[in-house]
Amino acid sequence: MSIASAVDQRKKAKKQEQLLKEQAEERAQQLADQASQELNARAKEIRKATASARASASGAGINLASGSFLAQLQSFDQQLDEAQGLQSKNLNNAIKANGTSLDVAISSVVKPSGLEIAAGALNAGASAYSSAGGSFAQRPPNAT
Repeated sequence: MSIASAVDQRKKAKKQEQLLKEQAEERAQQLADQASQELNARAKEIRKATASARASASGAGINLASGSFLAQLQSFDQQLDEAQGLQSKNLNNAIKANGTSLDVAISSVVKPSGLEIAAGALNAGASAYSSAGGSFAQRPPNAT
């Protein structure tokens, strides 16, 4: 591999890594947005259930300050808390998996190191030296 092609390959690999990182960041943002939407939908369901319970209790003449009614409202709050906890845990796991996928993708990118490029240059120099008969200097004519 020539030095120029190795340097070019390294530049392309860096661009590919950057693209992979940007895609991973975008995916993480999508996961967060999706989690937020799901959580908002769940909170909306809980608010509807709470409002419906209040309306039903009020219509039935149940004391809204009674212990059993307040316990029912508290169970709605607990459901929302549990949903938030699970959603947060799922989001964290999805973001970790996204990061792991990024690491795997980056590790598969072939990128010659600076040392490999230098070794290629050294090898090319040694080949040129060897093909020149072991010397780059012009040999003096034999004096006889």
